[in-house]
Amino acid sequence: MLWGYLRAMITANKRQRTRSVGTRLSAEQYATVQAQADAQGLGMSEHIRSVLLSAPSQADAIKRSEAIAQVQLEENQALHSFLLNVIIAYASGEVPTPQRILAMRDHANAIKGARARALLSAATNKGKQRSEKSAEEAA
Repeated sequence: MLWGYLRAMITANKRQRTRSVGTRLSAEQYATVQAQADAQGLGMSEHIRSVLLSAPSQADAIKRSEAIAQVQLEENQALHSFLLNVIIAYASGEVPTPQRILAMRDHANAIKGARARALLSAATNKGKQRSEKSAEEAA
C-alpha cells in the first residue's frame, strides 16, 4: 500500500517536469558535481536541480551590488566631508580640539546618506538621459 502511494507521488512529480536542460562537462567537472551530489545524498539530477533553483537571481545580485556601492559611496562622502572640514580648520589657523574633531565626524556621518543618494540619483538620471538620447539618434 505504501509502495503504491510512493510510486504515484514519483510518477506525478515526473509528469510535472516536462522540460529539460542539458550541458556538457569535463571529466573533472563531472566528478566534482557527482561528489557534491553524493555528499548530499542526492542523485545528479536532483542535486543540479536544487543548485539551479536555489541560486540567487541576477536581479538579487544587482540589488546587492547597488547596496554595496551605496555604502561605499556614503563612506567616501563622510571621509571627504570630514577631511575637508579638518583641512579648512587648520588652513584658517584653528587647531581643532578632540571634541571639535568628533563633532566634525558626527556631522560627516549624519549627511553622508543624503549626499550619496543625491549623487546616485544624478548618475542614474544622466544614464537615462544618455540612453534616451541614443535611442532618439538611432531612430
